[in-house]
Parts: sequence; C-alpha cells; structure tokens
Amino acid sequence: MITIRITEEELVKAGACAEGISLWRSIAKPSKSGKMRVRATWTPLHQVWLAAAYPIFHGWLAEKGLIPRANLREANLREADLRGANLSGASLIGANLIGADLREANLGGADLREANLIGANLGGADLRGANMSRANLREANLYGAYLYGADLREANLRGADPNSCILPNGVSFEEYVADPLAEICTENESRSRAIAAWGHHSWTSCPMQAAHGWGSIEDAPTDKRLAVAQFVALFDSGLLQKPSDVLDTGGAE
Repeated sequence: MITIRITEEELVKAGACAEGISLWRSIAKPSKSGKMRVRATWTPLHQVWLAAAYPIFHGWLAEKGLIPRANLREANLREADLRGANLSGASLIGANLIGADLREANLGGADLREANLIGANLGGADLRGANMSRANLREANLYGAYLYGADLREANLRGADPNSCILPNGVSFEEYVADPLAEICTENESRSRAIAAWGHHSWTSCPMQAAHGWGSIEDAPTDKRLAVAQFVALFDSGLLQKPSDVLDTGGAE
C-alpha cells in the first residue's frame, strides 16, 4: 500500500477548480504540525470510491500526478456500481467484474487483460485504446460503447450485445457486419478463400488462414493486427454472418 498526501497548495499550483478545492477542504485534517492536508492509505477501496463518486476529480488528480492511476488488478468488483466511474488508464488485469454496472464509465486506455466481464453492463462506456485481450465479455452489454483502438485479441464476446457500438477500427457494429472482410481481404481471390472457409475456427483452417496463410494474429501485418483481432473475436463469438448471406452476390465474388 502507498500513502498519499495532498495539500491545498499543491492543488492550487496544479490549477484545481473552486469545486475541487471545496471538496478538499471538506475532508482535510490537520497534521501534527497543524497544517491542513488530506492523507490516506491508498487502498483499492479508496480508488474505486473516488473514481465512482467523483469521476472528474479522480481523472484530474491522476492526470496531474497527485494520485496514481487506479491499480485494481485481480480486484473483486463483482456486481459493483461503477456507472460513470473514471477508470481511465486503470489496471484491471484479471479483475472480477461479473455483472458490474459500467454504463458510461471511462475505461479509456485501461488494462482489462483477462478480466471477467460476464454479464457486465458497458452500455455507452468509453473503452478507446483499452487492452481487452483474453477478457471474458460473454453476455456483456456493449450497446453504444466506444471501442476505437481497443485490443480484442482472444476476447470472448459470445452472447454479447455490440449493437450501436463503435468497434476498434472506428466503424459501427452495424456497418462492420455488412462487410467484415472489407479491411482484411481487399482482393477478390483472398475474399473468396475466406468465405469458403467460413465456419472453421481453428488457425489451421479458419478464414484468415485460408485467405492469407496466417496461423495467428501476429502473422498479420502490424497495421492489420487490431483489425484481425477484431474480426477473430467477433467471428469466434458467432456474431458475424457469412458475407455471402449479407452482401449482394456481386460484392462477394
């Protein structure tokens, strides 16, 4: 555990707003020397409380380096009410977020690797640039979530609701499913091979292997890996229809 100490002088120097100064004064206590300060052992409970109760202040304090980014690695936040919480840049590796309410939460740049988000409500959440590799998002609500730049490699999205969300490549889910191969298979030949392998989920026979010979996401060109991770996560979770079923015949040949 670490101990944080924040003085009014530090807040003023960092450019704190009047509302923030007022909050500080409401909880500050005198030190042994009589100087007013906020002093606390920085536990996960403190981090979650501030992120959820005062998301704007939490984000500002972390940005100014007055408190560390939230470290909630492997924390048990099952069914926690984190609606609107500011957890940008937080470490949530392996955290238990089953059934958590994360609507409108700011999770931009958060590390959610291997986090358990089964049934979590992420409606309208900001997940831009988040690392969600191997996260379990089974039956999660992603309606209207913003996932631009997020890493979805090996994420489990089976049963999730991604409607109206913005995917890592910056397009809406509805636009993406109309042609999920558009970014990855730009030539008719590779596209045809990918469609012929639809329904195969092993890297020895899946659409990416058939189209390009890739045996893993890492085999794809660097600038294509996020797009390939997005495709594989949605494809393996059963959220994509075979392109010939959703495109005009001429577009699939």
